[in-house]
Amino acid sequence: MDDNSDSGRTFILRPVPIKHLRLFFAEFAKMTEEPETKDGKEKKTGLAEGNDRMLDSLIKQSTILLNGLRYSVTEEWCEENLDQDTLLKIVEVCGGVNLTDPNLMAAAAAMTDQ
Repeated sequence: MDDNSDSGRTFILRPVPIKHLRLFFAEFAKMTEEPETKDGKEKKTGLAEGNDRMLDSLIKQSTILLNGLRYSVTEEWCEENLDQDTLLKIVEVCGGVNLTDPNLMAAAAAMTDQ
C-alpha cells in the first residue's frame, strides 16, 4: 500500500501480532462508547462530533496497527498523509475488521441498544 502523500512511503499490510491486536481492540472498543462529561454523565454528541470521534479513533487504530508492523508512524503523520479509505483498509487487513460490512454495523448497533 502506498500512502497518499508526497512522502513516497510504501507499506506492506498483513495481520499484526496478538500484542498489537489487543491494543487495537482496546482502542476499537472506545469507538462505540458514549463520551462522558467531567461530571460523569453521558454527553450527547451531534453528527459532526461523532464523525470527528470516529476519525480520531480510526487514526489511533491505524497508528497502533502500523507500529505493530514495525513502521514508525505517529497519529499526526497518519492524519496528514492517509485518507479515510486507506485508514479503513489498514483496519481491515491488519486488524481483521471490515468496518464497511453491513452485518458488523448491524451487530454493533444492536450491542449499543442493550
